[in-house]
Amino acid sequence: MVKRLPRLLPFTEEHNQFREMVADFIANDCVPRHEEWEKAGEVTRDVWEKAGKLGMICPNFPEEYGGLGLDFLYNVIVIEELGRTQEKIA
Repeated sequence: MVKRLPRLLPFTEEHNQFREMVADFIANDCVPRHEEWEKAGEVTRDVWEKAGKLGMICPNFPEEYGGLGLDFLYNVIVIEELGRTQEKIA
């Protein structure tokens, strides 16, 4: 189990809900398929498309460019949750 450091960034309840969604997506859609992707040398398109629909790809991009126009902390959440996954697949 990874010890979590105290939060210094100003995460809101909306950030926490997004974090839960990202963690669920990774646990249910990515971790079970990791070995398959390693063998193939690529992540399948369906997962990229679902991640995009969930707002996980460049969530801070302005809406006029296809993003959600959210603050950078949403990017931080995606990065943190992907980093946490390493303990599950290593």
